[in-house]
Amino acid sequence: MPAEPAASEFDAVREELRRLAREEQWPAVAAILGRLPKLASDNREDALAAQDLGVFRRSQGRRDEAWAAFDQALASARVVEPLDADLLAGALTDVGDVALEARRPEVAVGVYEELVALRRTQAAEAPVATARRLLSLALERLADAREARGFRSKALTLYEESLVIAQALAAEDFEAHGRDLALTRERVEELRARLA
Repeated sequence: MPAEPAASEFDAVREELRRLAREEQWPAVAAILGRLPKLASDNREDALAAQDLGVFRRSQGRRDEAWAAFDQALASARVVEPLDADLLAGALTDVGDVALEARRPEVAVGVYEELVALRRTQAAEAPVATARRLLSLALERLADAREARGFRSKALTLYEESLVIAQALAAEDFEAHGRDLALTRERVEELRARLA
């Protein structure tokens, strides 16, 4: 049986970064974030390093710096070969979320549309609960961005599609997906009331 490959220095440093973050040792976290990009050896690691920096900057309330880091992560994730769909989806989510926070829903809509398309493909290729739930969440992000642009009926259509998925997931495993169903149902009712 072949031995497990040894963790790269990049992976080891990222693991240390996570440990320090859990312990809230922020100066040490900042120091590692400065080193991490230099250890990256490919586009995937470039994307991860930029994503880690974006998360840290966002937690500090430094939205512009977070957005720049997330944009860099997205650019790197787009060129990873072969495609790492989850890495790309994470980068799209981060860019969309920070754009929505910055009240730039037009940017968020474009990014979330790409995210929804990616999640649709994943759910079609492997219709497991996790993939369908991620599609449901992506639909809701796009719906929220569309609502922020004033397109409530489009937002409602997306939430209704998410509701169908949430209902199916809750029927399969209510304990795991019942809360998602309740939250999605609440948003659908809220949007219907606003459109009435």
